[in-house]
Amino acid sequence: SSIIHSLTHSLTHSLLRPFHQIWALGCVVYEAAALAPPFTAKNQVALAVKINEGSFSRIPAKYSDALMECISWMLTKQRELRPRTQDLLDKVGRWVLKRPGNYLVKKNSVR
Repeated sequence: SSIIHSLTHSLTHSLLRPFHQIWALGCVVYEAAALAPPFTAKNQVALAVKINEGSFSRIPAKYSDALMECISWMLTKQRELRPRTQDLLDKVGRWVLKRPGNYLVKKNSVR
């Protein structure tokens, strides 16, 4: 119990940093699109290794390359290369201006 409390406490404090929040947002967006988390493993050590490697599968093909690019940017292994909140808003704004309508899902996959 004390190990779990210690880990939870540590994670909670590290998530207060903006670059961790962006990474967590990337995980949430990925899971919303893929209906599965970006990193899975049979135990915590293996999960930590996968997260540290930073590789994950592409979200389903029905989603745009732009959305995958945004997720990849948020899940960048090097935290200093992750976008700031304003960077994400600027990028999404440019996508909307370039392609009004649904820019997250490819046209031929919407039914």
